[in-house]
Order: sequence, then C-alpha cells, then structure tokens
Amino acid sequence: MRRVTGFGGIFFKARDPVALRTWYGEQLGIDVQEWGGAAFRWADPEGNPTTGTTIWSVADAGGDGFAPSASSFMVNYRVSDLHALLHELRKEGCNVLDRTGESDYVRFGPVIAPEGNKVELREPPAGQCAVAARISARRGPSQLGRQDRATRDIDPRETTR
Repeated sequence: MRRVTGFGGIFFKARDPVALRTWYGEQLGIDVQEWGGAAFRWADPEGNPTTGTTIWSVADAGGDGFAPSASSFMVNYRVSDLHALLHELRKEGCNVLDRTGESDYVRFGPVIAPEGNKVELREPPAGQCAVAARISARRGPSQLGRQDRATRDIDPRETTR
C-alpha cells in the first residue's frame, strides 16, 4: 500500500496571526483569505487547472488546533486510503489519535510523530490522489501547489479539525 501521496498543507502558529498574514500577502503575494490562509490550486505543466489543492494557513499561537502537540506547526499529508493507513500505523505501534473526521472536502486523521509533532493525514475526494501522483511524476512534488486566486470558495477549516 502506498502511504503518503503528497502534501495537503502546512499550518503554523503566530503570536500575531493578522500581522503575519498581512506580511505574507504584501511581501510574498499570497492571497490570504478571511479564514486565515490560502488554497493553492494545482495545475499541470502547461498551467491548466487540475484537481487538487494544497492549503497554507496561519493560526493563533494561543489556539489548540495542533493539540496534543506543543509544536508551532503541523504538516498535512495526502493519502489515498486513510482508514487502511491508520490501521497499519496502529499495528506498527504508532501514536494514532482516535479523533478522525470527515467533511465534503476531506477525511482526516491525526498521528503524533516520535518527537511530538502532530501530523495530519488527509484523504481528499476520490480522484485527487491519482492526479497528484501523475503531476508529481511529471514535474516533481515541489511544484504541485501553485496558487490560483479563483479559489475563494475553498474553506480549509473543514480540513483542520
């Protein structure tokens, strides 16, 4: 079974999330939305939109969204079969939290890595993992997340329980 198929998102905390979001918007051109982050819509090598997004989000340092981890960041990894992978990780003795969730956008399950960082495994809607694998094979995983300013309808709060 293939385990991780790509990055679903990066989430990090800030003492002043509003100021930091503004800095990223003004200095780096990230189109930060009202919910506190951006959704980078994927494109093929020719720039045509494909199915998939990578989420970038700044959270308040006082929040508990990364609990029980004390880390200031959380990485979200895409997987093709969340429940099968969580089952395997439990059998292998990994610290898989019991909190799993599901929405119209995603299924997700948290795991605590050996140094205490919370890792969120995310199974996107059917079809997105195969598309990600094809794009990654053609141009490398580092180029999967290109931001599309037309993604205002995506609300990743649904992906970060």
